[in-house]
Amino acid sequence: MLGARGATLGKLAVGIAVVRGEDAGRLGFARAAGRVASIFLLGILCYVPGILSYLWPLWDRRNQALHDKMVNSIVVRERG
Repeated sequence: MLGARGATLGKLAVGIAVVRGEDAGRLGFARAAGRVASIFLLGILCYVPGILSYLWPLWDRRNQALHDKMVNSIVVRERG
């Protein structure tokens, strides 16, 4: 993740960013590392929960994946 923008190069290319869930502020290093670790744990160590995590936003009110819920982050469209 690029610290100043809250997004990877791929997310920047499609105009989205990851922010804190409570106030839409910068995610920070600890939460970004936790988000990456939770994606790894759900996807690699537990294959079915990993798939479920990516499908979860389809029915979640805030459109959060399970790995976003674990660190209280949300994915938003970048402004401007």
